[in-house]
Amino acid sequence: MKNNTDFYPGYGVFFDEAVGKALFGKDTESIVVSVKDVELVILERYELPESLQQTDLPEGFRIYAARRKEGSSVQVRVWALSKEQRKLADDLNFGDQLYRREDVAVAFMLMPMDLITRNDIGRVVSGLDYEPHLNNREITLSAAREAYERSLPNKEGGLSRERK
Repeated sequence: MKNNTDFYPGYGVFFDEAVGKALFGKDTESIVVSVKDVELVILERYELPESLQQTDLPEGFRIYAARRKEGSSVQVRVWALSKEQRKLADDLNFGDQLYRREDVAVAFMLMPMDLITRNDIGRVVSGLDYEPHLNNREITLSAAREAYERSLPNKEGGLSRERK
């Protein structure tokens, strides 16, 4: 691994290897581990911050979130990302609009993980045995592929996401 590697413990759709490879590139490395003292919850659209509720999310949209909970565990896929790939993950995952990045113990090291801080929202689910997709998997894969393609350099040397 390179010195500038950013380890990203992904849960929910980021636990799905196909989504990660579509978003970060097919050669991106990952491993599956459990994070202790963290629980997994499902947030309904109405539980999201107001700024996200007013976006064009589809009706019935739900998202996984994690928060600290002693004695609980969540299975995550730790992705080895460049800074640019980490930005893609943050953009697709609503960045700091929903989560706060906190250090958690993953294997034998601390790494930042996106967590919510509110305990009064969400429905707790098993963090060790869950379906990564709460929404349409094909739409999620398509959005990941599009984000990846926009991040690639174009023929003029800029990024494909830069509009002229």
